[in-house]
Order: sequence, then C-alpha cells, then structure tokens
Amino acid sequence: MSNKLLPTIGTTLLVFAFLLASGAELVCAVVSMNNGRMIGPSIPALVYQPSSKPRGPVRISLSELMTYLAPKEKAEPVDFRSLLRMAPKQALPEPEPPAKEQPQPQSQPEKLPESPKVPPKQPEAPKPYVTVLMYHHLAPQPDPKYYGTTIDPEKFAVQMAYLRENDYYTPSLAELVDFLQGKTTLPPKSVMITFDDGYESNYIYAYPILKQYNLRAVIFPIGGGIRHKGIVRPGIPKLSDIQMQEMYASGLVEFGSHTFAMHDYHQGQPLLRIASTSEILADLQQVEEVFAAIGLPPAIALAYPFGQYGPEAQQACEEMGYQLAFTTRSGRTYSDTNPLQIPRKTVSGGLSVQQFADLVR
Repeated sequence: MSNKLLPTIGTTLLVFAFLLASGAELVCAVVSMNNGRMIGPSIPALVYQPSSKPRGPVRISLSELMTYLAPKEKAEPVDFRSLLRMAPKQALPEPEPPAKEQPQPQSQPEKLPESPKVPPKQPEAPKPYVTVLMYHHLAPQPDPKYYGTTIDPEKFAVQMAYLRENDYYTPSLAELVDFLQGKTTLPPKSVMITFDDGYESNYIYAYPILKQYNLRAVIFPIGGGIRHKGIVRPGIPKLSDIQMQEMYASGLVEFGSHTFAMHDYHQGQPLLRIASTSEILADLQQVEEVFAAIGLPPAIALAYPFGQYGPEAQQACEEMGYQLAFTTRSGRTYSDTNPLQIPRKTVSGGLSVQQFADLVR
C-alpha cells in the first residue's frame, strides 16, 4: 500500500464511522479531500442521505474496506448497500429518557447573626447640687432702688414658708464641706441661706422666721463693722455680740468671715483683688480675734466682699484653713465645684413667689 493512500484511508474511515453511527444510507461514492486537493478519481464519493429507519451499527473488516478502496484501472462506483447487507442487523439500544430536572431548592438569603440586643439607655439621674441663696438687709417696704440688697420681712417669711412646705433641706457649712469632698450626699432639694454684712435686721426679722420654720442659715458679718458700727452703710445698725451669741446658741445660725476691713475699694479696685497675700492674712486674722472675743468658733468659710477675689485671696483662705469661700456669681454648687469658688444666687426684694420658686430649683 502506497504512503499516499494512508492519509486518505484514515480520513475516509473517520467519515464512515460518523455516518454509520448516525444511521445513514450510503448510496454514492465518497469524495476525500486532503489539504483541499482531490485524491483522484479512483476514490469513491459518499452522499449522505439520512435513513428513515434506524439501522444497527455496520461492521466491515479492514481487508474488505481496503479491497473497495484499492485503486483500479477504471473507477467504478462502489455499492455500499451490499456492504450494509453483509453486516448483521442489531437493534439500537433504546435511548434513555431524558433525565428529569430535579427542582433546585430556592436559595435562601443568608441569615446574618442577630446583633446583641442593647437595652434602652436609661436617663441619667440628675446630678445632685445645692443652691446657695444670698440675702443682705431686711426692712419693711424698702425703696425699690435697694431691692438688690434689701427685702421686705413679709416677703422673706413667704419665701421661707415655701421652702418648708416643699420639703427643702438647709445644710450646715460642715455638711456642704462633706458634700464637696464626696463624704456625704445631700437631699435632692438642698438650699443654703446666707446673709452678708451682719446687719441687725438679720436678728430682728430673719432669725424669728428661721426659728418658726426650723431652717438653718449662715451670716457673714464684716469684722470691722461689729466693732466699728460706722463701717459699711453707717445708717443701718449692725449685730451686737449678744445677738450673735444667741443665734449661734440656737444651732440654726452659723457665722463666717466677710473680712475685717477689706469690704472697700481703692482707686476703683476691690481691695481683695489688689492686696497681697500677707495683707489679706493679717485682715482675716483680725476677724478671728473678734469671733474669739464673742465666743464663736473660728470661721471655716469666707464670703468675698463684692464677690471679687484673686489668687492671693484664695491663697490666704487656704493658709487660714478656710474650707469654703463664696462668690456672688450665680449658679449651682455641684459635688465637683471648687470649694473656694462657690456660686450664690441673689434674692432680690422684687421677686414674686413663682420667681423665687424658679430661683431655688
């Protein structure tokens, strides 16, 4: 067999295998192509015609196939029907029914893990505080121009009645110190009552009302005013030693310092802002001498004159052992308030009952 015939035979075998497997009838000759060229007239051509009836696979021996494919002097058509009749008929296997598609489970969205439930935030409890009230003088039907420092005794009585009826608590100086140091808690409605300057009206009008409603108060007299009655509003009488002793003995009234002679100005400046630490210490020491002469304990608190002070004044307070110092700045006193900068709310003589109620809240 020539080498040229081998590729042709291989190609033809492939075509046969395909056509016979598909159940076709071979009726004509095969035309074999090799790289686009006709091999020769001696190669039969095939015409593919699908058969209406399925046939079994055709088995042809290689020698028989080679006999048909061998070149001849004269090309003759090949009757492939005889080849097909020679092969035993075999039934094609029954085609398997198409597999039923299994229903695909519907994909469920991935369930994310639940976040831990956070309990609703509880409202914070109100921060405890103390309201410190500041009074000065009491006088019946005072001139409105003095309302900033003067109140009618009847109005004062109404205000104290309001505190008592609404269960306000009036702490002592020592209790306020403990509150600021975190050593104790105070009732939610705590109000400290203070009086500046040391007017006799505190004893005549305020003290009986305080006793009536069992309310405590702190008086800050000017030391020089006690001994020299003409200091600060000379036309208004000041407290006497006996009056101070009586009020202190009641347990309702305490006394603090308001300086001895620094409740004044120099060239438009409050003395407590321009004096040196040593000068302030000397002044405060005189107050202690007056208290000792009256029979009062040493002061533990100072009310800054005019509410004005500087670093020297605070340094003097610390050296004197004062644990509290009061300003005239309005506000509340919380547990973290600087004990040497305690705010106070001024009670004006023109306040209505509702305005007073709003002031102490």
